[in-house]
Amino acid sequence: CAPPRAHRSYSRDMDTTQLLARVPLFHELEQADLERLASVTRSESYAAEAEIVRIGDAGHSLYVVLRGSVVVVYPGRSADVELARLTEGEFFGEMAILNSKPRSATVRALDAVTVLVLEKDDFTRIVLESPQLALKVMEALSVRIRNTPEQLSGLFERALRDQLTGPLHPGTFH
Repeated sequence: CAPPRAHRSYSRDMDTTQLLARVPLFHELEQADLERLASVTRSESYAAEAEIVRIGDAGHSLYVVLRGSVVVVYPGRSADVELARLTEGEFFGEMAILNSKPRSATVRALDAVTVLVLEKDDFTRIVLESPQLALKVMEALSVRIRNTPEQLSGLFERALRDQLTGPLHPGTFH
């Protein structure tokens, strides 16, 4: 069971439209589309080490980090494999607003974190009203997908190095 959320509320103390415009996924959108998206978002806060999403769970939201930082991990046999660390303005869960597949990784708060949440149903409704928005979001996602092989290569190299040096690590001997 995931740790409880610190609180859940819509944050009106920031200009959500301007925040969304700075997110790579949305920065090419027209002001009207940004305003539509902003109108259906909410903010959520999490304590340090809280799971925001868990691998295998149903995905239905995209998250934008407003404050703090998170770590994206894939559970390994002996330890979690860190896929990424994300800070303010970065996003995760983007595949959840495009398909109905389960979450492909776990995301945990590294410190106190506030995220902006966009639900799939709201995103779908807005895309149907503005097909141009869908094209611009697909362009941004294609850049992220294009970078995936480089990320996987780095993970493979790190895993191989850890496998080779793991037995020599001082913590191995009790």
